[in-house]
Amino acid sequence: MITGNAGFTFPMLTRIPIVVSPPPYLYGRDLAMRGTVWPPAQAGWNHLVKEDHTCPYSISKTALLSVRPARCRSLKTINLSDALPCWSKASATPDPKPQLRSLDSAARGIFNFDNNFSKADATRCSRKKADPKQTTDVPTKSSGKSFDIAFSIPMLRPKSLLKSSSSAEPRSAFAVSNGLSKTTRFKKKLFQRPQPLPPVETQRTITRIQTEPADARSLERGVRQLLADKVSGNLAGLWLLVPEHLRLGTWDLLCGWTGQPTERPEPRLAMQLVHEAALCTTGVRQKRALSQNGFELANGLPWLATDSAIHHLLTERTVQKTQRLQVALGKLRRTLGHFAGRVLAIDPHRLRSHSKRQMRRFRDHKRLRPMKVSPTFFVLDSDTHQPVCFTTATSARSVTTASIELLGLAAEILDPEAGQSLVLADAEHFSSKLLDHLHAETNFDLLVPMGGKKLGELSEAEFTQHWAGYATLTRRYQPHRSEGGPFWQLVQRFGERSDDIWYKGFVSTTDRDVVQMLCDEFPKRWHVEEFFNTDQALGWQRAGTQNLNIRYGHMTMALLAQAAISQFRSRIGEPYSSWDSSHLAEGLFRGIEGDIRVRGETIEVTYYNAPTADRLRNHYEGLPKRLESEGIDPRIPWLYDFKLDFRLR
Repeated sequence: MITGNAGFTFPMLTRIPIVVSPPPYLYGRDLAMRGTVWPPAQAGWNHLVKEDHTCPYSISKTALLSVRPARCRSLKTINLSDALPCWSKASATPDPKPQLRSLDSAARGIFNFDNNFSKADATRCSRKKADPKQTTDVPTKSSGKSFDIAFSIPMLRPKSLLKSSSSAEPRSAFAVSNGLSKTTRFKKKLFQRPQPLPPVETQRTITRIQTEPADARSLERGVRQLLADKVSGNLAGLWLLVPEHLRLGTWDLLCGWTGQPTERPEPRLAMQLVHEAALCTTGVRQKRALSQNGFELANGLPWLATDSAIHHLLTERTVQKTQRLQVALGKLRRTLGHFAGRVLAIDPHRLRSHSKRQMRRFRDHKRLRPMKVSPTFFVLDSDTHQPVCFTTATSARSVTTASIELLGLAAEILDPEAGQSLVLADAEHFSSKLLDHLHAETNFDLLVPMGGKKLGELSEAEFTQHWAGYATLTRRYQPHRSEGGPFWQLVQRFGERSDDIWYKGFVSTTDRDVVQMLCDEFPKRWHVEEFFNTDQALGWQRAGTQNLNIRYGHMTMALLAQAAISQFRSRIGEPYSSWDSSHLAEGLFRGIEGDIRVRGETIEVTYYNAPTADRLRNHYEGLPKRLESEGIDPRIPWLYDFKLDFRLR
């Protein structure tokens, strides 16, 4: 056994590290302090150990273990100062830079091993005389920090150990640490405090940007303080969309898309994107002017996030997750009766891009110059004029490939039965691959013009006359390179005189009534163009970044805004139902003066001189009771369960 100066005893092993641990009364201290040098340099204990390479009893000051050695009283002990000639106060040399360990490294159990003890010199060391002028202070008070000092003593190994050992080399410190660490594996771990959320960059004024805390307590405190102080501005009309969000379930969709609960800032930043789309903000300058006007309160935030904060939110959400959000939104809208699902129209909407990247160019007409575009493909319910879903891609993606993905999302949303839904497309969708896919893999029927394709030989006797100047022909058709079927060719004949007759051909996957499909259903395809003209200002009229995660997320937030605005139009009626998105944003959402305050558990929004005040009063005054009568909880989750009511004066 070896006894240290502090009176601790340890069993003597053959050339293995011996750990000197702190007194017993220090073991109740925080275990996270293990691995640090103890005592501190000012106490003088750190200078009691000298590393002499000429001494076979070389001492390594590296912390190796965190196991308390057993106390042995019955075995013979040796005084540490007598056993080790180098262990003396006189031979100590100052160590001006003690190597401290961080609490984080100690908590993770990361240690740096010093193996110079295994290379100790076998020569004897002569005891050095103490310098009478050099004095070393002996600490009179123990420090509260724990310490571990490892050293080795070269001694002859027993024969039993030599037989069982494959080599004469001693075990490394790493092996000893691994063997003893099994006893500490099930020790009580320290409580890991949750890391605070990083601050968010906010747009305080048009020219001032500052960071604000984004933890749940700071957000709630800031929102409640703004409500207590009252807010006045011309964006109070945006609060008309809040009850539509409650009816639609927008907040649950945003929480599911971001993967964060209500208290976190991510769903609130997504709500900011939705409301920015509703206001048809088209530039950075317009977004900067939204602060301190009641806009941030409608999002459940006390500040307005900058574009960089929104960029980080969107880039972390993948295309697949955003498509799941579209499917969830579409299913909710289907239950609310927004889709009839009988006639669908698909059409690409190509946005001109000014990116400097090299990309495939598109030319809409032979006389036009090719240009860079960002295509977006929509599915529209032609009976209700509402978008079902969309997909976007780079300009190199073909129309056929994008249409297959788009109709897959629509099929997941509408879940049509066989022969229930008819898809209308334009001539650029005519391809054997798309026809084969829809006929074999989905329950959709497709009607697509043949464009400039040859109609084949036509016999006037095969046409059926419906009225003067109009006749049709229906016959089996097999497209070139098609492996499916059957398909039908529908041909329209216009005119009566032989010199005035012209034909138009279609291909369909069904043999429904030809007059109904060509005369009643196919003209509804133009509703998708009307939709672009009406609602493209929400965020579908200009191409931004080529990062698909950001584009998908931004356009999907516009889809949520369009759903809420559509409910508002149908509820409020004329004249708002016939206004396009930009007119509605300028005339109502940012065109009504008002103030926002709180009374008890209700937020009151007061409008002054609102247009058609009587119509708004019939739908929004006494809103909590109206929502309860519809079976909707009037509490707003992103506004800390406040209710909302309106006053028109």
